[in-house]
Amino acid sequence: MAVKGRARVEINREAVAEIDMAMARGLESLAFKVLRTVHVPDAAPFGEGLIEGGAFMSYVDGKRIGGDPAAKKPRAFLVRGRGVSVAVGFGFPGRFQELGTVNQPPRPFLTPAVMGVVGDDGAVEAALRSAFAAALQKKQRKLLKYSLKAP
Repeated sequence: MAVKGRARVEINREAVAEIDMAMARGLESLAFKVLRTVHVPDAAPFGEGLIEGGAFMSYVDGKRIGGDPAAKKPRAFLVRGRGVSVAVGFGFPGRFQELGTVNQPPRPFLTPAVMGVVGDDGAVEAALRSAFAAALQKKQRKLLKYSLKAP
């Protein structure tokens, strides 16, 4: 006679949260690298001072955890439910330079920088690997500290 059993799976939510935070930190490092490498067009007399600078923001499980505190979340950047979201970009007039308008052709400046930094899968993988390694080392140091205090 076969006995039907139920498998109970318990999720270690603390470990999942640490993995999400490590992933967010890795993606933030890529976003910061994009902002450092981008060449912002600032042509006189039309665009002088309009595109002042870019920003990035990161969310984990719908809560903002990093980025420029003064930057507002764009309406099109949807952050829902569980997971990690990181956005990098420039404010209002930057999209007209990037995508063009009826009266001007597109003059992309952000897309080439993003493709230069994240053009291959190796850059994303390396950033996430270093962030996960840093989180793992932090966790190991924490465990070692607690094991040394134990009687």
